[in-house]
Amino acid sequence: MQRVFIRFLIASGIALGLLGCSGSNDSGSSLDMNGTWVIYPHSTSTAVVFNNFRATLTQSGSSVTSTEVVAVSPPGAYPCSSGPITITGSVAGNTFNGIMRRNTYQASFSVSGTSSSLSGTFTINYTSGPCAGAGTVVGNATMTKV
Repeated sequence: MQRVFIRFLIASGIALGLLGCSGSNDSGSSLDMNGTWVIYPHSTSTAVVFNNFRATLTQSGSSVTSTEVVAVSPPGAYPCSSGPITITGSVAGNTFNGIMRRNTYQASFSVSGTSSSLSGTFTINYTSGPCAGAGTVVGNATMTKV
């Protein structure tokens, strides 16, 4: 009887050890932001209609930077800004926190999800140009890898 109990304890310890090792190895940045993404912003505070953006991003560790960002204007839309657009940010777990900059605005955003689809919120502050009257605008954003 004692041998059976000892075998049970040994088998239980091995099983628990195996189960304990079966969890994920979280390195702190599980999202893969490398690639081309389409960003769809939507204002929840004003009637501002936003461009969609096509962004090529590169990730090194938790840091993310854009190599190219192109605004895709809806038909008949008048752009609030011109010039180059940049995105910088960082990944923590399943969240990407970033900043998009252009000559007349800065937008901060936080999106969460998977390495192919993210959603969250943004705040954009227009400092000059034709949309400066809008001031600070908040909204929702989704990002889809293409």
